[in-house]
Amino acid sequence: MKSAQYHRLAFLIPFAIMNGCQDKPVEPNVIEYEVEGVFASGHIIMEEEYLLSARAEGYILASPFQISDTVATGDELFVLANPSGTQQLAHAQASYANALAQLKPNSPQQSQIRLQIKQAKSQLDFDKMQLDRYTDLAQAGAVAQVDFERVKTQYQNSNYQLQIVEKSLSDLIEQLLLQKMNAESLLAMQNESTDQFVLSAPSGGIILEVFKKKVELV
Repeated sequence: MKSAQYHRLAFLIPFAIMNGCQDKPVEPNVIEYEVEGVFASGHIIMEEEYLLSARAEGYILASPFQISDTVATGDELFVLANPSGTQQLAHAQASYANALAQLKPNSPQQSQIRLQIKQAKSQLDFDKMQLDRYTDLAQAGAVAQVDFERVKTQYQNSNYQLQIVEKSLSDLIEQLLLQKMNAESLLAMQNESTDQFVLSAPSGGIILEVFKKKVELV
């Protein structure tokens, strides 16, 4: 818009004073006002204007704001229909929630292996006591060497079995962590895709024009 020019208008207000028998001319008070005048045609524009466009195709489900409404940063201006995207997002959310649940120590998979570890430790403790006992007896010549070797082998097997179930738990946790990472990545991708169906205000301001209405295709 072209810059406005200014001009002054002077308003004269007569003022008379009666002073006894003397008639004395009185100078009028002059009050000056500044009046802004526009001497060109045109239209007013905002200092900053944003034009929103959809990054995906769909029907408008919601459009809560109208022309001249005031909006804040982040307000949802339009929501587009996205049936397939909604289903995919729900699936991604369920997969991520399941991955988090499986990582808990009391999850079914972990609980089963942890029980096996507990049982293996108990067996190993018992076999260790037996081995210590037979070691003393063997040194005293109170048991046959074959019996001592049998107890020793049992202890070694129990120790090996404990290592196996402990590694099973370690491998399971590693696998579950990988599943969580994959589920998290998939969820992030679906959230980003879903964001394309929601048009939000990039800044606070006033809505000047609306080119599409609810249920229309964009």
